Amino acid sequence: MKRVLFLVVLMLLFGVPSAFAVPYYFKSVTAGGEYLGQQLRMDVTGENGEVFFRFENLDTLSSVYDSAIKEIQIDQNSAAPLLSDMAIFSASSGVSFKIIRNQNASSGFPSFTVDFVVKKNGGNDNSIQPGEWLTIRFVGILGDVINSLNADGGLRTAIHVGSMSSSLGPESAKYINLPNQPAPVPEPATLLLLGSGLVGLACWRRRKS
Repeated sequence: MKRVLFLVVLMLLFGVPSAFAVPYYFKSVTAGGEYLGQQLRMDVTGENGEVFFRFENLDTLSSVYDSAIKEIQIDQNSAAPLLSDMAIFSASSGVSFKIIRNQNASSGFPSFTVDFVVKKNGGNDNSIQPGEWLTIRFVGILGDVINSLNADGGLRTAIHVGSMSSSLGPESAKYINLPNQPAPVPEPATLLLLGSGLVGLACWRRRKS
């Protein structure tokens, strides 16, 4: 019982991640790049006035196409911006991206204006290769961001993907996130906290009886 209570106290002191990770997938806007959309995923979470975008290369087709995420763009598509103060929060070992400042311009995507951009820092080895990921942090309200991502004409994210070897596929393919997503999936930390609470309740009832 004491161990359970100690674990719960530690979680409260050091913080528990947001209860849900909302997943988004992508559609191709480049001819010939449709097959790569299967391995691109964006998870959106948030807490304490911060919103986190985690971009992942799922590695489902790496043995065939060996593709990598080389650039990420975000269009707020709103007169009242929902996101500010972008920062690179975390990444897989070997992934290195840089923020491109003052990039408010057309990106080549249909009706897409660039508000935020991150690009690989240097060569292709620093891009998000199969099995790797990158998380970007913003100041914002999670609920407002999710609603805008799901709305027609709302906030959108775009990804530039290229093959590590030009002989394996298009050197540059472009993708925009799909607005519809599956039901949110609880994060491990949330499940751990819930489980700890149930164990504590069971111990309390057993001692009382």
